[in-house]
Amino acid sequence: MKKMFIYTYLILFTHLISANSTPANYNNSNSEKNTIIISGENLLEDESLFYTPINFSTFGLTCFFNHRYNNPKYIEDFLPNNLDDIIQFIQYAKTSGQNRAFIKTIFKIFTKKIKYSNYISSKELLNMANKLPELLGAYLMPDIQHTSDEYVIKDILCTEFADNFAHFKKDPNNFLSKVSQKICSALADKEKPEEKDITSTELRTILISFLENAFNKCLFNLNDEHQDVWEQYKELSQAAYNLKSIIFELDELNDLINSILARFNYIIDMVGSDISLQTYKNAIEELQTKNFDWLEIEEHDTLMKPKKDELLYTLKHVGFTKALARNQFGFTDAG
Repeated sequence: MKKMFIYTYLILFTHLISANSTPANYNNSNSEKNTIIISGENLLEDESLFYTPINFSTFGLTCFFNHRYNNPKYIEDFLPNNLDDIIQFIQYAKTSGQNRAFIKTIFKIFTKKIKYSNYISSKELLNMANKLPELLGAYLMPDIQHTSDEYVIKDILCTEFADNFAHFKKDPNNFLSKVSQKICSALADKEKPEEKDITSTELRTILISFLENAFNKCLFNLNDEHQDVWEQYKELSQAAYNLKSIIFELDELNDLINSILARFNYIIDMVGSDISLQTYKNAIEELQTKNFDWLEIEEHDTLMKPKKDELLYTLKHVGFTKALARNQFGFTDAG
């Protein structure tokens, strides 16, 4: 595991060095003023420094890993409630023209930390999910298939004859000689090995794995004064459904939506008595009278219980029952 992390870490630095990366490459107006680089191996004492923008120079990243990423407080307190570091890395990759392999490295680095975190705030997951289509759209476009030799030759011939037919009539040998050179050059360029990178399909697989891990740690805030857990759940599920613009397979999208549903059901099972009766009533009424796109995706097999039925059962027979028992008899999930 340690060797794998060091390898991933080296890949990241290789990309940065090859791109001549400096803090100026990252479009952040506050980076010069707020970014702090600390020398030595000591961990951060001032927790507010967790919130400073990342400096994407080699020294800045060394500082990030030594003092922030490897700090025990990073997975205990910071990352569960703030996913901005992930967004900063992807924004940097996009603005500095990094390839898909670089994005893969980002997801690998942060998946490790998410696995060690006890939870991830649903609010932070929502914020990240809403930004991913714009940040990753270009990286996840289907790969263009290489054109055949025949197509390359026909394209050059058509273009040359259409644009330079007068030259052909005047000096056929010279014209054909130049066209032949262009064809040979184009075919040679076509055979050149491209810069090593992963495909959009491979990156999409990494993204889905990353999101699965993150959604499986989702924690809804029962104490939010502005939005109850039902509204939080709906908003996050809709954001996951909107990822259809970069995750094209409905089966894969459905797996992510089911991960969020599983976490919502788990929260109700654990602390359902702390949610108000009115919240349950509102949720049950909405499910019975409205349609939600993310609940309408069919399951992998017709014999599987639909998500809507799973959700209604949990709300009616688990959550509502717990809340009613607390309301009438004072029973709580804590006993």
